[in-house]
Amino acid sequence: MVENGLMRRPWKGAEVFEVILSVYETSKKRGQRFMGMVKKRFEQSSESEIQNVTAS
Repeated sequence: MVENGLMRRPWKGAEVFEVILSVYETSKKRGQRFMGMVKKRFEQSSESEIQNVTAS
């Protein structure tokens, strides 16, 4: 989204970015692989969103 020549991040994008930063910091502290942790985290999010949709 561009407004007055500036890029703005949608709320969903901001939430995803926050999760990625959190996973990055955690992976550094634990000495684990960043990409593996990101994949695992978003797979968990996808499963919970699917469950929320089917429960509605």
